[in-house]
Amino acid sequence: MIIFGLSGDGPDLRVSLRPFCPWDEYSWQGAKLGRSVFDVGYRKESRRVVGQIVNRNSQPWEALMELTLPKGQAPRRVTVNGKPEGGLPPAVRFGRPSVRISTPVLPGTSVELVVETQ
Repeated sequence: MIIFGLSGDGPDLRVSLRPFCPWDEYSWQGAKLGRSVFDVGYRKESRRVVGQIVNRNSQPWEALMELTLPKGQAPRRVTVNGKPEGGLPPAVRFGRPSVRISTPVLPGTSVELVVETQ
């Protein structure tokens, strides 16, 4: 699951989506991490990168999401579930700028990270 960037820590109820893949888009419905189930998605457009995690479990989980930006691009605007997110510390992954968040995701809900680039 390294290419998809999906991992989980069941005892601590943490799920991570940190994709670094050759595809511009993927979605995985019913991804199983141990006994837990999530829907995940990733989409890379010319000036926008989107990641999403849907919690299909009965308990809240902490979602860590990190989106690595294409070479030569930098974050211009970041939203989490449609709300502007400012003041995030700069991050770098594989020598490229990235945007990293950590937020709770309640049962039956989703978290969507959108990074518009310049």
